[in-house]
Amino acid sequence: MIFTPIVGKLLLYFAAVVSGVLLFAMPYFAKDRRQTGAIRASYQWIIGIFGALTAAMLVLLAAFIVQDYSFQYVASYSSADMSVPFRMAALWAGHEGSLLLWAWLVAAFSAAIAAYRLKTLDRLDTYALVVMNGVQFFFLALLALAADPFTVSQGGAVGQGINPLLLHWAMIIHPPTLFIGYAGLTVPFAYAMAAAWTREPSAKWITHTHRWSVFSWMLLSIGIFLGALWAYVVLGWGGYWGWDPVENASLLPWLTATAMLHSFTVYKRRDSFKLWSLALTVVTFLLVIVATFITRGGILQSVHAFPPNLTLRYLFVGFIGFVAIASGQLISSRYALFKSGDQLQNLSSKEFMYFANNLILVAGAFILLGATMLPVFGGSSLKPESYNTIAQPIGLVYIGLLAVCPMFGWRKTDPKKFRNYAIYPSAVTILAAYPLFIYWQNLGKMVRSIDPTATVSILGYVGLLLAVFAFTGGLVLFGSGAAAKAKRSGKNWLFALGSLFVENRAQAGGYLSHLGVAVILAGLVGSSMFVGDINEVMPNKAGSSLQMPGYELKLKGISASDQGTRKVEVGTFDLIDRSSGKVQKVLAPQNVLHNAGPMAGQSTRNVDIDYQPFQDIFVIFGGSNPDNTISVNVKINPLIMFVWGGSGILVLGMAIAMWPKRRKAKAA
Repeated sequence: MIFTPIVGKLLLYFAAVVSGVLLFAMPYFAKDRRQTGAIRASYQWIIGIFGALTAAMLVLLAAFIVQDYSFQYVASYSSADMSVPFRMAALWAGHEGSLLLWAWLVAAFSAAIAAYRLKTLDRLDTYALVVMNGVQFFFLALLALAADPFTVSQGGAVGQGINPLLLHWAMIIHPPTLFIGYAGLTVPFAYAMAAAWTREPSAKWITHTHRWSVFSWMLLSIGIFLGALWAYVVLGWGGYWGWDPVENASLLPWLTATAMLHSFTVYKRRDSFKLWSLALTVVTFLLVIVATFITRGGILQSVHAFPPNLTLRYLFVGFIGFVAIASGQLISSRYALFKSGDQLQNLSSKEFMYFANNLILVAGAFILLGATMLPVFGGSSLKPESYNTIAQPIGLVYIGLLAVCPMFGWRKTDPKKFRNYAIYPSAVTILAAYPLFIYWQNLGKMVRSIDPTATVSILGYVGLLLAVFAFTGGLVLFGSGAAAKAKRSGKNWLFALGSLFVENRAQAGGYLSHLGVAVILAGLVGSSMFVGDINEVMPNKAGSSLQMPGYELKLKGISASDQGTRKVEVGTFDLIDRSSGKVQKVLAPQNVLHNAGPMAGQSTRNVDIDYQPFQDIFVIFGGSNPDNTISVNVKINPLIMFVWGGSGILVLGMAIAMWPKRRKAKAA
């Protein structure tokens, strides 16, 4: 059989050797523009590296599908009872496979750029590929030195399987999307370094990298969203974001990448924010590596972290230090070249709004990084409540800024135009203020009816008002844009609105993403500030009930079954609407005791949820107790559907913004 560990190892080492040679050869050839043949060959070898790593990936994937336990990695993360989709997904379950996936993705981005630019051999692209190959070589070195997925297992190896919590459809998609986002953010970093290296201060490098950057940010967003969704429906604690170190780590580059994309807009449109753009590509890339270091370095305790690997830890620290020093030195040496246009001339301008946007996002990222790393430097881990205390006011200020930013003009804002934009969202927000106040009070009453000591923050009310203002403001921008286009073209308003998504995709997609952020804000307010949490021990008797605001949870019965590697206990409940007396839904949460595999001796909870438009009723069954009682935990999560729906709108907007325009046919 050709799919053996030695074949995979040879392919991996071949890619590493070629990448290592190109690490020195490409900069040498790039200096001499007459060396077009050698540069073209370098591009082709970069494509060849991708081919070799693709073959290596297929070797490992085939081993998982057929369960070839001669691969130590396959034996560690596969088992006979796993279905084929989860066997394939197990490829990225550990250090070795996930780093191979990452190296392959960097190679894929590099090969795509090399193939697309093979005819032009532009100097900027060549130096960008030099940087990308350097990153690629680092990951190949990690695989060769510390995380070889093609190690041969000892005789008689038996598949150990993966954590049962990972056997969920979101875990098939979540890691790859996150890794694509991480790997893709290498592209803007590489082009920023290439622009500085080649002394190219124009927006050319932004043009070359912008769509790659938006795509990577979008995939990173999808990855974070799927991770939150998985945590909500699988982990069984009733939330979706617990400020865990690994969760925080994924958010760090997302925050700075958001600032980076906004800076790119100013760079392209106003020839400004050049240093911001360079610096943010570096900071974002460094935070990607820091996030990986947190996940794989074993320096922080996390339910999501990989087992500690000291060699990986030291290699990551060295790489982070090298990139920070080398890129910092390069940018500082080009300071005079890139500083022009970065001066802010007017505080009432869109440029200043973008500047404030960057400050908040970057400050937020570094505050989050510092809080996450506190235990490394002898401090105590912050509780989720502490993170929320910091994040909530900063987040509200940022959303307020995001809501008004599109209403400002470049250089200087016309007060009349600003009033025309702001009057409608302001009026709608004023009209909504009283109904929202009543709703906010009702949410507070619900929480206090469960926990009389609970405090209800005024920030929740402010957040709801801001969500309405931001959403209405986005609609106004769509409406005014369509009206202006209709006036110019003579078409009706609806046709003009549709044409915005065809002819002005970047603008329309950006506005749609801002609408998504407004919807997410409403969801975050409800699902983080007003969660009703009921813990109760009930008699293990049919008809026993638990009371909650508006509903009654009545026990129908308990059943247990032995399913080989686990014992499953199911609690079946009627969720009764107290206003009508009717059963709204039958819920059947489970308590699972594992007696084999990675979680032998541990219990997990399979929750059941009543999904509603304005709240979820989340039921956790803790199992039966020796004293003939059962443990039940119910959480009422207001507006959580707004988080999922808003995330979808956000991603859709960015997909529209990055979608390429159709090229007009040339006249015959």
